[in-house]
Amino acid sequence: MSENPAPETLKEDGLRLFQEGQYPQALEKFEQARAAFQARGDEAAAGEMLNNLGVVYQRTGQWDQAELVLEAAVQLFGRLGDRHREAQAQGNLGSFYVSRGKRKRGMPLLQQAADAFKALGDRELQRVTLVALSRAALQGREMLAAVAYYEASLDLIDDPTAKQKALKRFFGVSSRMLSGR
Repeated sequence: MSENPAPETLKEDGLRLFQEGQYPQALEKFEQARAAFQARGDEAAAGEMLNNLGVVYQRTGQWDQAELVLEAAVQLFGRLGDRHREAQAQGNLGSFYVSRGKRKRGMPLLQQAADAFKALGDRELQRVTLVALSRAALQGREMLAAVAYYEASLDLIDDPTAKQKALKRFFGVSSRMLSGR
């Protein structure tokens, strides 16, 4: 009789399959990992699998499932007091809503996630979330906000490339011109 794989192995398999674009197989591994973590009593790791499932459901156009599991992940991490994972799930849920044309619902979640990452000192996820906010603002034709979010994201790059430095200067000049300063 063969042994069941460890939930960590299932998770890693799911991540690999996701990165390879093999979404149905990734869904299966993430669901198996979620059940295994849950059986072990590791609610936080099971919630992380919910978050992963939500992202895969979104990638595969399974909108109702994506919304349900991402909302469940946000609620679970909030209940557990796991602020970092809650912010990740909020960012994913916010991005989901924006992608579905629900900017007014998604942008506050993205802002909460960006604020949480800032408070937690996670500059990289704060930067990624600010870029998502910039895209969402651009989608809503809020040009000044889009520039401000993107400029703030550039401030979080520790070793910017020459292109990023030029963008930073450009956005600084542009935002001053647009705001009349």
